[in-house]
Amino acid sequence: MIILDEVEDVPKLASPPPIHSDLSRLTRAVTTTPSLPDYETSQEQHRSDAWKPKPLSRRWRWAIYGLIAYFVVTIAIGVPLIILKSRKSSKTYKSPSLLYPAPAAYGSNINNSLSGLDLGIGPYNVDAATACDIWSFKDRQQGNLMHAQLEYYVPTENTVFVQSNVSYSASNNPSYINGRLNVDISDDPKDTNVSIKVAMSYSGTDIRQQTSVCLMNLDGADGLYLYVPYNLDYPDQLNFNVTVLFPQQDGPIPVYICNFITSLPYFAQHIGNLSPGVSFGTVVLEGSNSSVTVEVGIFRKSINDVFTYRGLSSLSKQNL
Repeated sequence: MIILDEVEDVPKLASPPPIHSDLSRLTRAVTTTPSLPDYETSQEQHRSDAWKPKPLSRRWRWAIYGLIAYFVVTIAIGVPLIILKSRKSSKTYKSPSLLYPAPAAYGSNINNSLSGLDLGIGPYNVDAATACDIWSFKDRQQGNLMHAQLEYYVPTENTVFVQSNVSYSASNNPSYINGRLNVDISDDPKDTNVSIKVAMSYSGTDIRQQTSVCLMNLDGADGLYLYVPYNLDYPDQLNFNVTVLFPQQDGPIPVYICNFITSLPYFAQHIGNLSPGVSFGTVVLEGSNSSVTVEVGIFRKSINDVFTYRGLSSLSKQNL
């Protein structure tokens, strides 16, 4: 009797797989390799990275701050020093916006009709002028000097005056300022007002800018005021030629001027043939170191009853 082996009839069990192989397979499944970006995305990222500014190092940053601070300090200290030095080296002129010395006092104590013109009581401020430096032309070069010209008009009803702030003191170098005043009658029969013409010559535009030729309309008085630089020096030159023209008489009655007043130091003053076309209540001619010429033979009243002279260096009366 043959007995079969019982072991062959028992089915064999499959052996379990190794644990390490499943773990490695699981790890690979979880940590898969990411996909690379496409070409266009890669190029865009590259360009953005290329243009990204590099941060400055601390050393360069402090160097820039130091240069900025040096520049600011240089301006704060250097500019005032330059301005101060230029002011010291340049000539000193009196600004025409300041108060100027007035002529010697006269006015209401001479005649009651002069009460509206308080000359000499206080200096006139150029800011009180009606108009200044309304030139018909200026800075016109002729020879070594420049030239400017203007003309103002004032009524005949009020006092008419011509003055300047030229000091009587020789310390202000008046020798560099010259002037001439001519008073006459206009050739134009249409003129009804008093014409005051000023022709000015000067050695440089800086002198013209520091000079003011102003029309003044005060209480009861109208006229011309010349504001000149305070301290002229060689080779400065400033010359005035002032012409006052009264209107012609209309009919048998002469033009009446209640008061005509001048205060022009270092000017040559000439009063022309005015009568019988023009008659005056009072004429006051003043000016230190001024020479005055008056044509007196044609006045209806005695010249001593009309004219008053003050501070003149010479007086000439021409009888016509």
